[in-house]
Amino acid sequence: MFKRNDTIVANLPATASENFAGEAVIIHFERGTYFSLRGSGGTIWSFLQAPTSIAAIVSAVQTQEPLSSDFEANLTTFVAKLAEHDLILGSLEPPPPLTISAEAIVSLSELPDLEIYTDLAELIAMDPVHEIDILTGWPKAPTAEKRET
Repeated sequence: MFKRNDTIVANLPATASENFAGEAVIIHFERGTYFSLRGSGGTIWSFLQAPTSIAAIVSAVQTQEPLSSDFEANLTTFVAKLAEHDLILGSLEPPPPLTISAEAIVSLSELPDLEIYTDLAELIAMDPVHEIDILTGWPKAPTAEKRET
């Protein structure tokens, strides 16, 4: 679990994300899982595209808006969930100063929410380029024999 001053960043080598009207959708290629970040989750995810820390986010928000008493606790809990699903990593790179737009400040008043979807995990994790069978078509999950080799 990351501490308040630990530098963290999105696990960009293993994930891809897109923001749709405030909701971030993330796919983790190695695990085959995808995620929906709602509430302030999408805004927090946008901060994590560059190295930052919980302390830096709290500090940047405090300079523009008084924080609710549970903001940091909710942020810490959300970051722990992201770490649990391998969506963020520790970073040795020093974080640049974080600037937050007025629009982002407004969205941070909502609780961050992480929804997890595993229903397509097997399909996402398979290698469709190499798992093609002329008779069954594409995509074809590897047989038990092929998985063991």
